[in-house]
Amino acid sequence: MKKSTILLAVVLSSAAVIGQITKKVCFLGNSYTYVNNLPALIDSVANHDGRDLIKDQNTPGGHSLDAHSTNATSLAKISSNTWDYVVLQDQSQLPSFPYSQTSVSVYPKAEILCDSIRSANECAVPLFYNTWGREIGDSQWDSINTFSKMNNRLFIAYDYMAESNSGKLSPVGIGFRQVYDDASTIVTNGDLYSSDGSHPSMFGSYLAACIFYNVIFETTSVGN
Repeated sequence: MKKSTILLAVVLSSAAVIGQITKKVCFLGNSYTYVNNLPALIDSVANHDGRDLIKDQNTPGGHSLDAHSTNATSLAKISSNTWDYVVLQDQSQLPSFPYSQTSVSVYPKAEILCDSIRSANECAVPLFYNTWGREIGDSQWDSINTFSKMNNRLFIAYDYMAESNSGKLSPVGIGFRQVYDDASTIVTNGDLYSSDGSHPSMFGSYLAACIFYNVIFETTSVGN
């Protein structure tokens, strides 16, 4: 092989390595994260673009930020690596409840977790997983008894948590809203849900993965 060919191969190989971007992310949530293995889906999207997601998770069913704030496994995972992001996801309904409840059971717990994250690594960024309203909302309270009402309250709560804790937002609920509002989309809003009208279908999880990929890697999944 000619020296020029060898040199070109080395340059191309080096460029490929330089072009690879790796992010380390820990996911603390519940079934909205582990259904369809959202972290693995994000990694698959990243791999397609020559990127890599080093990931870990603690996602017991129904777990809340309150539960994670005292969960020994969650706290150990926060300290187990120099994470770029720690994803925080609350129980699906709690952030949409009245402020009299969220101000006690949600927002202070988010602050506790963010303090733990930064104590472990001051460069780690809390990334709030803005989940979606249920397909027909939550009938227990008039202010969230439709998809739009519940989805809007969830966005307000998660946006507040991200802003007040100097974190970032993964606005998956906004993605669900765009599908809901746009009649020309390939899938309908209903297609994003599993049969319970709450958990994501594979379409819903894939949409979430694309939005997370955009936020974590600061790029776009369009064309991936």
